[in-house]
Amino acid sequence: MPSFAAPNFQMTTPMLVQPYAAFKEQGRIEKSVKKWRDQALKDGRLVKFDENTMVGIFLSHTWWDREYTDSRNDKKDPYDKGAPDYQKEYDGARTKNKKWQIICDGVEALAKEKGVPLSKVVLWLDWQSIYQDNKAEKLKGVNSLIKYATLCKYMLIPTEAKHRPDKPYKIDGYGSRGWCRAEYFIFQTWAEMLRQDVELYAIYTPERRGFEYATDAELEAMSNSRFAMYSREREAYEEAKKNGVEPAKVELAHFSSAQVYAAHQLPSNGQLSNPADKLLVQKLEDEMVQAYGKTAITTACTNGARDRACILAHKMMREVHMPLLAKAVDQHRVTTMQLNTCQLGSSGVTALADAFAKGAFKSLTNLGLGENSIGPKGAKALAVLLKHAKGLEELDLIRNPLCHDDDTYNVSGFKEMVSALAANPKLKVLQLCGCGLRVEGGQALGAALQHNSALAKLGVAYNFVGPAGGKAIVDRLMSNKSLTELDFSQNLLGGSLRGGNSWASDDSCAIGIAKLLETNRALTSIELGMNGLSKRGGLAIANALGTNKSLKRLMLEVNDFSASDEAGKALRLRVANRGEFKETPQGFQGTMLYAGKGLQVQVAADPERAWGPEVVEMVADELNKAPHLK
Repeated sequence: MPSFAAPNFQMTTPMLVQPYAAFKEQGRIEKSVKKWRDQALKDGRLVKFDENTMVGIFLSHTWWDREYTDSRNDKKDPYDKGAPDYQKEYDGARTKNKKWQIICDGVEALAKEKGVPLSKVVLWLDWQSIYQDNKAEKLKGVNSLIKYATLCKYMLIPTEAKHRPDKPYKIDGYGSRGWCRAEYFIFQTWAEMLRQDVELYAIYTPERRGFEYATDAELEAMSNSRFAMYSREREAYEEAKKNGVEPAKVELAHFSSAQVYAAHQLPSNGQLSNPADKLLVQKLEDEMVQAYGKTAITTACTNGARDRACILAHKMMREVHMPLLAKAVDQHRVTTMQLNTCQLGSSGVTALADAFAKGAFKSLTNLGLGENSIGPKGAKALAVLLKHAKGLEELDLIRNPLCHDDDTYNVSGFKEMVSALAANPKLKVLQLCGCGLRVEGGQALGAALQHNSALAKLGVAYNFVGPAGGKAIVDRLMSNKSLTELDFSQNLLGGSLRGGNSWASDDSCAIGIAKLLETNRALTSIELGMNGLSKRGGLAIANALGTNKSLKRLMLEVNDFSASDEAGKALRLRVANRGEFKETPQGFQGTMLYAGKGLQVQVAADPERAWGPEVVEMVADELNKAPHLK
């Protein structure tokens, strides 16, 4: 039983299950229509679930015979077709009642492994356990799906796979289906709420031929993961043969931990035969996420109480959870809250900002909101958050499309957000890497930095702000006395792409960086890798190091110069002049590290590792795949 206040999931119609012995005896998967159902209930082949005396196995599966129809189908309903198992002989691989046999083999293998008497095992299988001939009763069963799944001890997925699947969503023909996703999503999420291992298994039938006849060439062609899996299966097979034991007909792949779900892997984004089912799947998903979030918040605040932390990364936080989150954080006086990769979206962060505006989260000093699909509307909400989060010192917003609304570039919300930096006197760290700022976003950030005197660390990597956006930021940092670390990598500061994959150099930003180094005495670390800075730009930066004595770290890998040319040699000389000089090739990175007293500089080791046509083509391809970065 759970150690928390368990949600009261609804069960609007009894949970009907079939004793395993009856399932095996009937020799097929039956459809719950009145004639069969009435007789099965009378004979005890279909019974109400009793969690005190029965061990429930939930069978999660996809239809294998999707186009099959017979006299029991409603001819007026275009979606009333298909069957979970093959209903006739098709070919050698698709044989009648194949899934029924796989289920029997899998149930017996699981019962043996877990030491569960088969006499206690009952099966929940939708085609048999939910009315298929009465839409009102069928809907009651669908609405009770969460309750049914959470009452079961185990979940089994019958598959036609020949090799061990490593994730449920990767199972061919199953993992992409909306209803299948809903079932294992509920089961895995419930297990995490209970803080238990997930008793979720896929049944697969190992292909024995490969164990005995694989050639050396076939072995060499296997990927490392495939070879490791192959080796484990072959060792088990050979060990069984040596001991005179007949190898099991099927194997069980155990998915022992809860899956961290990306938005595209959620049930509501799965495939559905009937589009009208999307609302039902979404309802189940929302109900489970809401219950899960409440438990996750309580657990995170309790577990992190000693460190005054609330770590909720990858925990599917939504708008509906924000009032409870605010209450829990305030109650525990949390200072660090991580909500990275929680699928908040703009609506979630708006609710979060509203809570800040109402006086919640006063104890917070560190807030992580990275990878939450926060767009321009969310950026506008973040402006409200920054105005009211007077005690916030660190804010992580990496990989949020702050300037990208669907297919449209929209910098208005971001402008409001960065303008609010002036109203926040304590914010020292701001991470904006991969937020799709581009030129106008870079210019807006530069304008905001002019009025900020608190930021000490700024991350704007992978934003492709270009020379104009980069120079706007650099110019505003000339007189800044607080910023000590700047990550400016992957921003195309040295030029722009023209006509597809053609590169046009522009030294304006590099010259600006050189001037910044001559005048700014606060900066200690700058990352400028992957920017296409020219040799002229590299020389200007090298010359600036002659007067700058405060900089301790300068990363310049993958620019249009290397250790062997004039710019690289000039940088080497500047570092060597500091004394205690060492140069060390960084083999795996293809760079050369120059280290002197109080200063490290890294450049490409040779022209092949520097900026060139191949890198330009790679960047162009990357931009084409991510329109919000263009």
